[in-house]
Amino acid sequence: MSGGSGGGGGGADELARTIMDDLLARLPENFVMVILHDKAKALLQDLIKAPFVVVALQECERMNDLLGEMRRSLVELDRGLKGQLNMSDTMEDLVTALSIDQWPGRDPFSRCTWQKLAWHSQKTLFWYVRSPFRCMLSYYVSVSISVFFCLEI
Repeated sequence: MSGGSGGGGGGADELARTIMDDLLARLPENFVMVILHDKAKALLQDLIKAPFVVVALQECERMNDLLGEMRRSLVELDRGLKGQLNMSDTMEDLVTALSIDQWPGRDPFSRCTWQKLAWHSQKTLFWYVRSPFRCMLSYYVSVSISVFFCLEI
């Protein structure tokens, strides 16, 4: 009888770890909704601006949900790759998605929830994370929201 060896798939794990570390370093902090709601009170009185303010607040909440899930699942995956947690099906799906440059959860059988919380797009994960255009767009959106609510950047 020959013994089996474990630990296959180290290449995908290492690639996923590299992408995971990069993502965790690049994830922005969540919006502080209490401050945004306080700043929005005066703007909500203006009937012309109020619908735009409501949409901006909803988008900030939606972004917080996505960022929170991304942060939680990446930290959980880090612990799983270090051996501190058992690798669940969700973590395996996340490793697979990261290693093939796919937005986690795009596969209909995946247990990851990033796609459900994100805006619908066919762009790859690489485009969202590393594209200079995306970085500029992200900065523009954060500056616009900051200016809209009179926040300091």
